[in-house]
Amino acid sequence: MKIGRLDLPNPFFMAPMAGVTDSIVRILARRYQCGMVTTEMVSSHVLAEIGAQACLGRMHYRPMEKPIAIQIFGSDAEVLSEAARRVEAAGADIVDINMGCSVDKINRSGGGAALCKRPAEVGRILERVVRSVNIPLTIKIRKGWNNSQITAPEILHVAQESGVAALAIHARTSEQAYGGKADWEFIRELKSRARIPLIGNGDITCAADAVRMLRETGCDAVMIGRASRGNPWIFRECQHLFQGGQPAPPPTLEERLRLILEHMELLLQKEGEGNPVVQMRKFVGWYVRGLPGSASFRESVFQISDMNVMVDVVTRYFHEAQAAPA
Repeated sequence: MKIGRLDLPNPFFMAPMAGVTDSIVRILARRYQCGMVTTEMVSSHVLAEIGAQACLGRMHYRPMEKPIAIQIFGSDAEVLSEAARRVEAAGADIVDINMGCSVDKINRSGGGAALCKRPAEVGRILERVVRSVNIPLTIKIRKGWNNSQITAPEILHVAQESGVAALAIHARTSEQAYGGKADWEFIRELKSRARIPLIGNGDITCAADAVRMLRETGCDAVMIGRASRGNPWIFRECQHLFQGGQPAPPPTLEERLRLILEHMELLLQKEGEGNPVVQMRKFVGWYVRGLPGSASFRESVFQISDMNVMVDVVTRYFHEAQAAPA
């Protein structure tokens, strides 16, 4: 598929997730055939007023991550435009504006999902940002603020009129956050109105869900969030199922262990970005999800404070799992 003039290898994208989708996670996702990755949210105010150096941890990417979108948030047209120019200067393929975050802190500042309460203002902001850059502008939204304020159709209209290249829709309201069920029928209805690529998001738990969303809603691409945490293989599985119609084999225990150890090594190579052991605890928990004894193993991992100890404990867990009778 294409977003603007950008050709993307497939329609299975990784959703941006704060505290999750750093450069390491994005590299691993691209290795397993993710069609596009997006950075964690970057504050437009910090980026515009202080500069890219202040956001280096979130904006840093490596060539193998491309195609990549850098996501910004905010509510001021001038500030967002300047931030978008800096995103373009950083070499990103796409600048994305988050208009779907339901976190109170973001909404109180007028950004995130709160911005979509004001479709006319959104239109003015988008027109200005589109004019400020030469790379495609995309936006990520929700159905609306709550069931009484379903603004996604209006936002789609103003986005199309403003020159936005694609729109991602999380099929829940901001009030729902991640509760309830994502409304795939709403995605289908919104797609029927769309003249730009529409990216569906919500309740993708496995590759079969991703392919089913494409076929049931007609959306152009699928954005996978929580199901990809500790599971970059889901993108390979999506491609396998989409192209061949058969489920891909799950990763072996050996493959899982090899990737976890690589993730640890890459974390140790990062500088000045917090304690790598603390960061790795949550990822190990996600990597072992669904494996025998994983619940108690996760508890033990969260007590570890030394990376060498974590390497030993994780390696022993996988070797014991491999030796266990089938």
